[in-house]
Amino acid sequence: MIEVNKKIRTGTPEEIKQIAELRGLDPEDILLAQEAGYIRFAEFAKKSAWLMRSLDDSVHEYRRLDGQSWEAFNQLPERKVHSRGTKKYPIGLNEVGKKEYVAILEGSTDLLAFYHFARIEEKLDQVAPVAILGASNGLPIETNGILADKNVVIYADLDKAGLKAAIDWYRQIERYAKRVDLFNVQKPLLNANLHADAKGVKDLSDLARIDHLLYGENHKLEVFPW
Repeated sequence: MIEVNKKIRTGTPEEIKQIAELRGLDPEDILLAQEAGYIRFAEFAKKSAWLMRSLDDSVHEYRRLDGQSWEAFNQLPERKVHSRGTKKYPIGLNEVGKKEYVAILEGSTDLLAFYHFARIEEKLDQVAPVAILGASNGLPIETNGILADKNVVIYADLDKAGLKAAIDWYRQIERYAKRVDLFNVQKPLLNANLHADAKGVKDLSDLARIDHLLYGENHKLEVFPW
């Protein structure tokens, strides 16, 4: 049985800074994800942890605060991320609401990257993030009604599983959404003639890290087509 301190909490300034440094982001990006309710902190398996969560607490993904992989603990195997609850329902889907634009992301760390780009490009009030927790997960039937008449961009991971999943999601969403686009996360770097940097980018999280490293607040790598 997974040992969890259910008293999840918001992070201290030091913890926020630590996660920002681990992910190659600005602390303000982490604070935005925290204010939205998606990132929290807790003790897990006798270690300090940060977690990404759905707002109804149906799923938590735990990572060590120090960035290391989890060691084997009681019945838990050694791994990078531990989770509790179900990953079948995307984080943020129920919060899309009346926003006209939706970003479909693969994985919870891309959700942090979303807040980096949405902050810099001033899209926080316009775009709703939806994070699907793994390429093996599909979109529930409720997605069809929630994304009806929305403008949607899918930010695919550039591995075999991620690309296949993105195509599957595209085929489902295009029947109901106003418009659906697939976004190549290497494209902003290729457009900037940063071909060597582009080779190392496999997801939106990688792109956000490079954007912050190269440009800081003088942001140049845009990811929203609207």
